[in-house]
Amino acid sequence: MKRIGYLFSVLLLIAGLLLLAGALLPYPAVAAYLNRLTADGAAESFTSSLHQALMPLLLLFGGVFTLVAISPIILPNLTRRMLARLGTEWANFRSDSREFFQALDRTLPKGWQAIGLGIIILAGIFARVVYLQRPMGHDEAYTVMAFANTPLLNLVSDYHLPNNHIFHSLLVHLAIPIFGMDPWAVRLPALLAGVLTIPAGYIFARRAYGPSVAMPAAAALALLPALFDYATNARGYTLIALFSLLGLTLALYLKDHFNRLGWLLLVLFTALGFWTIPIMLYPAGLIWLWLLGSSLLGDGLIRPARMLRQLILAGLALAGLTALLYLPVFLRSGTDSVLNNPFIASLTPVEFFATLPGRLDVTWEAWTIGLPVWLAALIVLGFSLSLIFHWKITRFQLPLQLTAAAWLAAEMLIALPDPQTRYFIFLLPLLLIWATAGLVGPLEKINLRRWRIPLSHLASVSLSLLLLLGGLLHLLPNLGQLRGEPGEIEQIAIYLVENIQPGDVVLFAPPMDAPLWYYLSLHQLPSKAFFQAGETTNIARAYVMVTLSHGQTLESVLAHNQAPASLDVNQAEWLPFDGNNRLALIPNLSP
Repeated sequence: MKRIGYLFSVLLLIAGLLLLAGALLPYPAVAAYLNRLTADGAAESFTSSLHQALMPLLLLFGGVFTLVAISPIILPNLTRRMLARLGTEWANFRSDSREFFQALDRTLPKGWQAIGLGIIILAGIFARVVYLQRPMGHDEAYTVMAFANTPLLNLVSDYHLPNNHIFHSLLVHLAIPIFGMDPWAVRLPALLAGVLTIPAGYIFARRAYGPSVAMPAAAALALLPALFDYATNARGYTLIALFSLLGLTLALYLKDHFNRLGWLLLVLFTALGFWTIPIMLYPAGLIWLWLLGSSLLGDGLIRPARMLRQLILAGLALAGLTALLYLPVFLRSGTDSVLNNPFIASLTPVEFFATLPGRLDVTWEAWTIGLPVWLAALIVLGFSLSLIFHWKITRFQLPLQLTAAAWLAAEMLIALPDPQTRYFIFLLPLLLIWATAGLVGPLEKINLRRWRIPLSHLASVSLSLLLLLGGLLHLLPNLGQLRGEPGEIEQIAIYLVENIQPGDVVLFAPPMDAPLWYYLSLHQLPSKAFFQAGETTNIARAYVMVTLSHGQTLESVLAHNQAPASLDVNQAEWLPFDGNNRLALIPNLSP
């Protein structure tokens, strides 16, 4: 053990000295060393301004690491006491971990429940795979091209648009070298997170409402059409839904148990949610408020004073870890790029209250898309019953539904955001679980005389089968999408790659610029064929894509790209594409 301690001290001392050297040595010396570590011999992203911004952090961590490494020599008694305390804490952490995993094992399905959940998960995977190869949308294509498919340092530090859901972009960045850049590959992290919400929702529902509710709740999560879109969109929203369910499940456990591993996981999952999208504030606030409110109501085994202390400590740890994860962004772009980004600016009170009803209508329409009216009405009925019978169908006193409403109302009245549908993604799985609990939970105390089993068991199986079969039948008209035939934009991209000649350039404009950029890169169009104002010279011909639905013309696309006047639209030849996106070939009159 002593040898391990000595080795750790030596490694920490080396790390500390290297960090101090990085801060104290002049920029040319540090840059020259980093250049030798790169494959091409040039670390372009490490600039003098970045070195200056990093200097305080290098000094801080270098000094701390060095002091910790030499502390056994200069402060031996204090070091021994600290190591003894760490040993005790480590023993307590191991004990808490055993208790945590034992509790988790009791929550996991067994026997027929496990088989049923496995079938539901497979159905959920199939339902999402059907849409996995659909044409790429603007936001996901831009996310892939501008962030995920760029150098790692740029990915974790560039927040010029909130499109960069950093943790999700990082997962896509890791997937691309393994699986490539096909739509299914860049959507894989969102798909996996979407699939994992099914077992996560099962565990949450089982712990909150029991196994009779958990199975149909999992079926609803697996086969709700609205969730297919999020799970097959290369964006971070399914990660928010997953981390929210995991955090709320941990909250149900931590309400009654002081468990170090549980608190650590709560902080970790919530921080990863914030690192994905700052809208993690909505579910995080719900979790913290519900734990505090439950403790104040005397619900649980943790006294209010201790719970408040734990929430404060966990909140500080969460803030520190989140700030550390966003540190590259803060150093490159400042804190305002995250905390006060102009693309997510607050509305005025008049604008907020004027747009709120319409936004809520749009959200409900998006959530119930593809559902018959009677099933949407059943969701509303189930949700209402979950509130009416809350104290009969669950073991906790404070309804999460009311806590969520109170927190969201307070937060939105303070922030006055433009309430987009995607902001509330974390509520959609919860709504399905609450609706299922309202429909099945009240039947728990009613026994079937003939079989002497609760009516809720029959309702659970029946509702699960109804959702499973109904959801799969709903997919039948869309099975053709499994073939992944090229959409309109990809067809144009393939044509361009096959027909472009030396000296030709491609010009396009929003909103379909990002999908075309993605598909041209996927099919390996040479980078020099992308027109760049002020940089591209010696143009022979220009391919120009025009999107009719957004009122584009050849003139508007050329003007957007600041194309040279020698590209005369009167000489344009329209190529054989007759959809919403047209393609024209314009010769350069003065090459």
